[in-house]
Amino acid sequence: MNESVARIEAIIGRKVKRDIGQMTECAKGNLARAAEAIMNTPNAHVGIVTGFYIQHAEPPSPETDGLGGMAHLAAGLSMRCRCPSILRSCRRRRVRFSACGGT
Repeated sequence: MNESVARIEAIIGRKVKRDIGQMTECAKGNLARAAEAIMNTPNAHVGIVTGFYIQHAEPPSPETDGLGGMAHLAAGLSMRCRCPSILRSCRRRRVRFSACGGT
């Protein structure tokens, strides 16, 4: 794996109020594969899911990057892909919209 990608995975997987180590370990090495799949798929369509709440975490906590992280991902992905679809969970409602302005 590329050293830069490994560093990004390490940053993404850091413990910030909650331990996502098990999930990080399961996903290890897949960031580069996902990026390659997007780059190698003409007109790729990507979905971004955000807004979840982890009730069983200690302490219970919302996601760590939320709307800011989603916006950065959508902006970057929209340069290469079809407009990303976003699924946001908001107080027990799910809202789906396109990063390019549609709902």
